[in-house]
Amino acid sequence: MDSILKLVYPDWCQHSSGYKDPIPNGLHPVLVRHIQATVSEGKTLVEAQQLIQAQNSTQVFVHNHNNFLGYHKRYYPESTLVGVDGIIDDDSIYLYPVEIRTTLNSLLSTMNFVLDEQRHEYMFADIIPTAILAHLRTGKVKLLINYVHEPMAPVDQINFTNVEDSMSELGVDGSDIIVVGGNKFRHPTSKIKFTDGGILMGQQMAADMDSFPRQTALGYYSDFVRESDLDQSKVRSKKFLCFNRTMKPHRFMIAYLALKHKLLDNSIFSFINPNGVTAHSIHHQLRHYYGLDSNPELEEISSTIFNLIPYEIDTQHLSVTEKQSFGNENSKKELYLDTYLHLTSETRFDSGDYPFLSEKTYRPLINLQPFIFIGNHHSLEKLHKMGFKTFHPFINEDYDLEEDPKKRMAMIEKEIETFNSKPIEEIHQWYYSITDILLHNQCQVQTLKNVNPYKEVYFDIRKMYE
Repeated sequence: MDSILKLVYPDWCQHSSGYKDPIPNGLHPVLVRHIQATVSEGKTLVEAQQLIQAQNSTQVFVHNHNNFLGYHKRYYPESTLVGVDGIIDDDSIYLYPVEIRTTLNSLLSTMNFVLDEQRHEYMFADIIPTAILAHLRTGKVKLLINYVHEPMAPVDQINFTNVEDSMSELGVDGSDIIVVGGNKFRHPTSKIKFTDGGILMGQQMAADMDSFPRQTALGYYSDFVRESDLDQSKVRSKKFLCFNRTMKPHRFMIAYLALKHKLLDNSIFSFINPNGVTAHSIHHQLRHYYGLDSNPELEEISSTIFNLIPYEIDTQHLSVTEKQSFGNENSKKELYLDTYLHLTSETRFDSGDYPFLSEKTYRPLINLQPFIFIGNHHSLEKLHKMGFKTFHPFINEDYDLEEDPKKRMAMIEKEIETFNSKPIEEIHQWYYSITDILLHNQCQVQTLKNVNPYKEVYFDIRKMYE
């Protein structure tokens, strides 16, 4: 399998120095022309985009150079980046990458932006360059959708069906569409080809460790816990640490458990963005885990949760729009040094057959904390395959094998309750009895630093078309 993968970018901007940059695919032609003009006047590509974004209250660059291009440039020669005129009759596999920064809706919904006081509306299918569309129709060029920052689950099948139908109307066959997701995904009735770049976040977290300590957007110096920070003579004051940014059904359940077991008194939690829900919808989501004949007190506690949010640790000074999309660099090690057990609240819990590991998974790993994983089943199994160690039998990790989300949540609650019932001195002794595991996990993250997270993706793509 020696076929060369080449990325196709129809539009480029030229700097005053003569250097040329590819402009992200999937942008409206008006945006492209404005970027080209701004860059030619001495601005960088990022600065040109920032000037446009400043005129808009909503996100304009829903398709942007996110990470796929960056890793390609790091590991492959510049000659593998071509314009339309670089598409020739050879054995290369040509990819038209569209990197999604938001959601799949950006490929299906009407988008809009304002530039120089003029409003523009468009759909992705309407702004694919004519020359690219011709090559997509023949299959010479493949549409690559980079969606690696998000997990995919069965509920997403309808979105991908709609993407396939939309492209089919343009004469593009589904077999010439590739989706790179954050985890494995199956869609039995679709021709779209799926692969995953599931270690991307681990690689980025490992690389970021070299830059610590550093100032971050949250207004403090971020750093990770190092072996030299451990002090067995100091008993920590808190038991659990749990971050919850955008609230989802399983995170409302975490809030319920925190109130039910009075964890807010002896632990550190955040519940930041209510995600537009009401007390009634929180009640409905809690009943999802307890069944229709659940405790009538759930209604009252749902109102308590609704009124509790936002419940914050270190984001009180930020505006509402700033309390989202935090970077990987935020790591306040003091929080980890004052707590013993991380409750890893992953993006997905009760949807999808395959684990998704975001930066939330790697935070306790780099900060020398054991954890209970509140995410997809078989997530611990995936971590084991990646060389990480977990904490059975002190924590009963059989919950990782349970596919039923209600049963799995009940098993997790039991482990939280058991851990919470232990005297903090006992927890302290246990923590320092497993430091070899914690240090192993931190070192294992660092082994990902020089790994190309898209290596297997490229291998899969070659297999798809050879």
